[in-house]
Amino acid sequence: MSRTKKIYRENGVVTTVYNDKEEKFSNPDKKIYLPHELDLAIANHLIGENVIIIGMNGYSYLSEEKCRAYGVLPGAYEYACASFLYGIIMNIKNEFPGANIRLVHGSSNVGIDKVIINVAHKLSLGQLGFSCPAYAPYILKDDGVPVCVLKNEDAYCNAFTESLDILIGANGRKVAFSMDIDAVFKKFKHVIPINIIQAISSTGGPPGLNENGEVEDAVALYFERMHSVYTDMFRVGSVGWETVVDNAQKIVRDICRVQLHPSIAYNYSPHLKNW
Repeated sequence: MSRTKKIYRENGVVTTVYNDKEEKFSNPDKKIYLPHELDLAIANHLIGENVIIIGMNGYSYLSEEKCRAYGVLPGAYEYACASFLYGIIMNIKNEFPGANIRLVHGSSNVGIDKVIINVAHKLSLGQLGFSCPAYAPYILKDDGVPVCVLKNEDAYCNAFTESLDILIGANGRKVAFSMDIDAVFKKFKHVIPINIIQAISSTGGPPGLNENGEVEDAVALYFERMHSVYTDMFRVGSVGWETVVDNAQKIVRDICRVQLHPSIAYNYSPHLKNW
Protein backbone atom coordinates (compact mmCIF):
# COMPACT_ATOMS: atom_id res chain seq x y z
CA MET A 1 0.00 0.00 0.00
CA SER A 2 1.26 3.48 -0.85
CA ARG A 3 2.23 5.69 2.09
CA THR A 4 2.02 8.88 0.05
CA LYS A 5 1.65 12.05 2.15
CA LYS A 6 1.06 15.34 0.39
CA ILE A 7 -0.38 18.75 1.15
CA TYR A 8 -0.83 21.43 -1.49
CA ARG A 9 -2.99 24.41 -2.47
CA GLU A 10 -4.29 24.91 -5.98
CA ASN A 11 -6.83 27.51 -7.08
CA GLY A 12 -7.69 28.23 -3.47
CA VAL A 13 -8.41 24.57 -2.62
CA VAL A 14 -6.18 22.77 -0.13
CA THR A 15 -5.75 19.04 -0.77
CA THR A 16 -4.19 16.48 1.55
CA VAL A 17 -3.25 12.99 0.42
CA TYR A 18 -2.57 10.02 2.68
CA ASN A 19 -2.50 6.41 1.50
CA ASP A 20 -3.95 7.63 -1.82
CA LYS A 21 -7.00 9.07 -0.04
CA GLU A 22 -7.66 12.73 -0.78
CA GLU A 23 -9.32 15.33 1.40
CA LYS A 24 -10.20 18.67 -0.15
CA PHE A 25 -10.86 21.90 1.75
CA SER A 26 -12.53 24.51 -0.44
CA ASN A 27 -14.72 26.46 2.02
CA PRO A 28 -13.29 30.01 2.10
CA ASP A 29 -14.47 30.38 5.72
CA LYS A 30 -12.28 27.42 6.74
CA LYS A 31 -8.71 28.72 6.83
CA ILE A 32 -6.21 25.92 6.15
CA TYR A 33 -2.50 26.72 6.53
CA LEU A 34 0.20 24.67 4.81
CA PRO A 35 3.37 23.50 6.62
CA HIS A 36 5.44 26.48 5.46
CA GLU A 37 2.71 28.81 6.79
CA LEU A 38 3.00 27.64 10.41
CA ASP A 39 4.50 30.94 11.60
CA LEU A 40 1.74 32.85 9.80
CA ALA A 41 -0.94 30.69 11.44
CA ILE A 42 0.53 31.34 14.88
CA ALA A 43 0.87 35.08 14.20
CA ASN A 44 -2.73 35.33 12.98
CA HIS A 45 -4.38 33.34 15.76
CA LEU A 46 -2.15 33.02 18.84
CA ILE A 47 -0.12 36.21 19.17
CA GLY A 48 -1.31 39.14 21.27
CA GLU A 49 -1.02 40.91 24.60
CA ASN A 50 -1.63 38.98 27.81
CA VAL A 51 -2.32 35.82 25.85
CA ILE A 52 -2.44 32.49 27.66
CA ILE A 53 -2.45 29.53 25.28
CA ILE A 54 -3.94 26.33 26.65
CA GLY A 55 -3.93 22.90 25.04
CA MET A 56 -5.38 19.61 26.20
CA ASN A 57 -4.74 16.08 25.02
CA GLY A 58 -6.25 12.71 25.85
CA TYR A 59 -8.40 10.01 24.28
CA SER A 60 -9.66 10.56 20.75
CA TYR A 61 -12.14 7.70 21.11
CA LEU A 62 -13.44 5.45 23.86
CA SER A 63 -15.66 2.55 22.80
CA GLU A 64 -18.48 1.31 25.03
CA GLU A 65 -16.30 -1.72 25.78
CA LYS A 66 -13.44 0.50 26.93
CA CYS A 67 -15.80 2.60 29.01
CA ARG A 68 -17.06 -0.51 30.80
CA ALA A 69 -13.49 -1.66 31.39
CA TYR A 70 -12.53 1.77 32.74
CA GLY A 71 -15.60 2.00 34.98
CA VAL A 72 -17.17 5.05 33.31
CA LEU A 73 -20.39 5.65 31.42
CA PRO A 74 -20.16 6.21 27.64
CA GLY A 75 -19.68 9.93 27.06
CA ALA A 76 -18.72 10.63 30.67
CA TYR A 77 -15.05 11.19 29.82
CA GLU A 78 -15.84 13.80 27.16
CA TYR A 79 -18.37 15.62 29.36
CA ALA A 80 -15.94 15.59 32.30
CA CYS A 81 -13.12 16.98 30.15
CA ALA A 82 -15.41 19.72 28.82
CA SER A 83 -16.51 20.63 32.34
CA PHE A 84 -12.91 20.61 33.55
CA LEU A 85 -11.61 22.83 30.73
CA TYR A 86 -14.57 25.21 30.99
CA GLY A 87 -13.96 25.53 34.73
CA ILE A 88 -10.26 26.22 34.23
CA ILE A 89 -10.98 28.97 31.72
CA MET A 90 -13.74 30.63 33.75
CA ASN A 91 -11.51 30.55 36.82
CA ILE A 92 -8.76 32.38 34.89
CA LYS A 93 -11.27 34.92 33.58
CA ASN A 94 -12.64 35.58 37.06
CA GLU A 95 -9.19 35.81 38.67
CA PHE A 96 -7.52 37.78 35.88
CA PRO A 97 -9.93 40.09 34.02
CA GLY A 98 -8.15 41.08 30.83
CA ALA A 99 -6.38 37.77 30.29
CA ASN A 100 -6.66 36.72 26.65
CA ILE A 101 -7.14 32.95 26.51
CA ARG A 102 -6.59 31.02 23.28
CA LEU A 103 -7.02 27.29 22.80
CA VAL A 104 -5.02 24.87 20.63
CA HIS A 105 -5.99 21.34 19.70
CA GLY A 106 -5.61 18.50 17.21
CA SER A 107 -8.48 19.68 14.97
CA SER A 108 -10.33 16.35 14.90
CA ASN A 109 -14.09 16.32 15.34
CA VAL A 110 -13.80 13.47 17.85
CA GLY A 111 -12.83 12.90 21.47
CA ILE A 112 -10.69 15.42 23.32
CA ASP A 113 -10.22 17.67 20.27
CA LYS A 114 -13.98 17.98 19.79
CA VAL A 115 -14.26 18.90 23.48
CA ILE A 116 -11.76 21.76 23.07
CA ILE A 117 -13.34 23.05 19.86
CA ASN A 118 -16.80 23.07 21.47
CA VAL A 119 -15.53 24.90 24.57
CA ALA A 120 -13.78 27.48 22.37
CA HIS A 121 -17.02 28.07 20.45
CA LYS A 122 -19.08 28.25 23.64
CA LEU A 123 -16.79 30.89 25.17
CA SER A 124 -15.97 32.66 21.88
CA LEU A 125 -12.24 32.07 22.36
CA GLY A 126 -9.56 32.30 19.71
CA GLN A 127 -8.30 28.89 18.64
CA LEU A 128 -5.92 27.16 16.27
CA GLY A 129 -5.90 23.52 15.29
CA PHE A 130 -2.98 21.38 14.18
CA SER A 131 -3.16 18.25 12.05
CA CYS A 132 -1.42 16.19 9.35
CA PRO A 133 -2.56 14.25 6.26
CA ALA A 134 -3.20 11.08 8.29
CA TYR A 135 -5.78 12.85 10.47
CA ALA A 136 -7.19 15.22 7.84
CA PRO A 137 -10.36 13.10 7.33
CA TYR A 138 -11.40 14.01 10.89
CA ILE A 139 -11.25 17.77 10.27
CA LEU A 140 -14.64 19.40 9.80
CA LYS A 141 -14.78 21.43 6.61
CA ASP A 142 -17.44 23.98 7.54
CA ASP A 143 -16.86 24.96 11.19
CA GLY A 144 -14.65 27.99 10.53
CA VAL A 145 -11.87 26.72 12.82
CA PRO A 146 -8.40 27.58 11.44
CA VAL A 147 -6.06 24.61 11.04
CA CYS A 148 -2.40 24.24 10.17
CA VAL A 149 -1.78 20.90 8.45
CA LEU A 150 1.81 19.75 8.98
CA LYS A 151 3.66 17.20 6.86
CA ASN A 152 3.37 14.24 9.28
CA GLU A 153 2.35 13.20 12.78
CA ASP A 154 5.69 14.12 14.37
CA ALA A 155 5.58 17.62 12.88
CA TYR A 156 1.96 18.03 14.00
CA CYS A 157 2.74 16.97 17.59
CA ASN A 158 5.80 19.21 17.65
CA ALA A 159 3.91 22.28 16.41
CA PHE A 160 1.04 21.68 18.80
CA THR A 161 3.20 21.40 21.92
CA GLU A 162 5.52 24.21 20.82
CA SER A 163 2.62 26.63 20.40
CA LEU A 164 1.10 26.39 23.88
CA ASP A 165 1.88 27.75 27.35
CA ILE A 166 -0.02 25.17 29.37
CA LEU A 167 -0.74 21.57 28.38
CA ILE A 168 -3.39 19.69 30.32
CA GLY A 169 -2.74 15.98 29.95
CA ALA A 170 -6.10 14.25 30.33
CA ASN A 171 -5.24 10.55 29.89
CA GLY A 172 -4.74 9.34 26.30
CA ARG A 173 -2.38 6.73 24.92
CA LYS A 174 1.03 6.64 23.22
CA VAL A 175 0.83 9.91 21.27
CA ALA A 176 -0.49 11.81 24.30
CA PHE A 177 2.26 10.34 26.49
CA SER A 178 4.95 11.41 24.02
CA MET A 179 3.44 14.91 23.82
CA ASP A 180 3.38 15.25 27.62
CA ILE A 181 7.00 14.15 28.01
CA ASP A 182 8.31 16.26 25.12
CA ALA A 183 6.38 19.35 26.22
CA VAL A 184 7.84 19.43 29.71
CA PHE A 185 11.32 17.94 29.25
CA LYS A 186 12.25 19.17 25.75
CA LYS A 187 10.27 22.40 25.44
CA PHE A 188 9.98 23.41 29.10
CA LYS A 189 6.25 24.00 28.90
CA HIS A 190 3.90 23.85 31.87
CA VAL A 191 2.31 20.39 31.83
CA ILE A 192 -0.49 19.45 34.22
CA PRO A 193 -1.33 15.73 34.11
CA ILE A 194 -4.90 15.17 35.28
CA ASN A 195 -6.29 11.67 35.65
CA ILE A 196 -9.84 12.47 34.56
CA ILE A 197 -10.69 8.80 34.13
CA GLN A 198 -9.57 7.91 37.64
CA ALA A 199 -11.51 10.82 39.14
CA ILE A 200 -14.82 9.70 37.57
CA SER A 201 -14.30 5.91 37.47
CA SER A 202 -16.10 3.42 39.67
CA THR A 203 -13.17 1.00 39.34
CA GLY A 204 -10.13 3.29 39.50
CA GLY A 205 -9.56 3.43 35.76
CA PRO A 206 -6.98 1.63 33.61
CA PRO A 207 -3.32 0.97 34.40
CA GLY A 208 -0.58 2.86 32.61
CA LEU A 209 0.35 -0.11 30.43
CA ASN A 210 -1.99 -2.78 29.08
CA GLU A 211 -1.32 -6.51 28.92
CA ASN A 212 0.68 -6.04 25.70
CA GLY A 213 2.98 -3.46 27.24
CA GLU A 214 1.37 -0.62 25.28
CA VAL A 215 0.40 2.75 26.74
CA GLU A 216 -3.21 2.48 27.88
CA ASP A 217 -3.35 5.60 30.03
CA ALA A 218 -0.65 8.25 29.56
CA VAL A 219 -1.36 10.02 32.85
CA ALA A 220 -1.54 6.81 34.88
CA LEU A 221 1.79 5.71 33.38
CA TYR A 222 3.35 9.10 34.12
CA PHE A 223 2.48 8.83 37.79
CA GLU A 224 3.44 5.16 37.99
CA ARG A 225 6.95 5.86 36.68
CA MET A 226 7.62 9.51 37.58
CA HIS A 227 8.56 9.79 41.25
CA SER A 228 9.10 12.96 43.24
CA VAL A 229 10.36 13.50 46.77
CA TYR A 230 7.00 14.74 47.97
CA THR A 231 3.54 13.23 47.64
CA ASP A 232 1.52 14.53 44.73
CA MET A 233 -2.22 14.63 45.26
CA PHE A 234 -2.84 13.20 41.79
CA ARG A 235 -0.54 10.22 42.29
CA VAL A 236 -2.07 7.73 44.67
CA GLY A 237 -5.54 6.26 44.84
CA SER A 238 -8.84 7.59 43.57
CA VAL A 239 -9.09 11.35 44.04
CA GLY A 240 -12.50 13.00 44.19
CA TRP A 241 -13.62 15.16 41.28
CA GLU A 242 -13.90 18.38 43.29
CA THR A 243 -10.39 17.94 44.67
CA VAL A 244 -8.94 17.46 41.20
CA VAL A 245 -10.74 20.53 39.85
CA ASP A 246 -9.87 22.82 42.78
CA ASN A 247 -6.19 21.90 42.84
CA ALA A 248 -5.81 22.13 39.06
CA GLN A 249 -7.40 25.58 39.00
CA LYS A 250 -4.98 26.79 41.66
CA ILE A 251 -2.00 25.45 39.70
CA VAL A 252 -3.16 27.16 36.51
CA ARG A 253 -3.72 30.46 38.35
CA ASP A 254 -0.16 30.32 39.71
CA ILE A 255 1.22 29.70 36.21
CA CYS A 256 -0.82 32.48 34.63
CA ARG A 257 0.07 35.05 37.27
CA VAL A 258 3.73 35.22 36.24
CA GLN A 259 2.94 35.38 32.51
CA LEU A 260 0.44 38.23 32.58
CA HIS A 261 1.08 41.96 32.81
CA PRO A 262 1.24 42.90 36.53
CA SER A 263 -1.87 45.08 36.28
CA ILE A 264 -3.82 41.98 35.27
CA ALA A 265 -1.91 39.46 37.38
CA TYR A 266 -2.68 41.42 40.53
CA ASN A 267 -5.97 42.91 39.35
CA TYR A 268 -4.82 46.49 39.88
CA SER A 269 -4.64 49.14 37.17
CA PRO A 270 -3.19 52.36 38.57
CA HIS A 271 -3.73 55.59 36.65
CA LEU A 272 -0.18 56.81 37.07
CA LYS A 273 1.79 57.95 34.02
CA ASN A 274 5.13 56.74 35.36
CA TRP A 275 3.74 53.20 35.68
